[in-house]
Amino acid sequence: MARTGRIGIVSRTDVLGVYERPDADIFDEVTKEVVADEWGLDPAEFGVTLTPGVVTISGQMPRPDAALELLARIRHTEGVVAIRNRLAVGEPDGLAGTGRRAAPGWRP
Repeated sequence: MARTGRIGIVSRTDVLGVYERPDADIFDEVTKEVVADEWGLDPAEFGVTLTPGVVTISGQMPRPDAALELLARIRHTEGVVAIRNRLAVGEPDGLAGTGRRAAPGWRP
């Protein structure tokens, strides 16, 4: 086996460096492109925060499958390394049993 003469250590920063993207860019894509444009929801109805590459999203989704689809789409946004799901699913308190439906994306 031939030696190349190169010896070194690969750090976590080196490996995850390909995922580096400014949080402001990720925030804009998640709120404007994903939530608003692709899903037709009001971004103001959701709480979206970022800490280096980790998206935390809160708000109200009408159905569990819709929440899972939204989370999957956000997870595939460039630069996102993890997502913290704080979404509530179903009708908001006060509407249950009234026959009235909450607007998509509504949160208390």
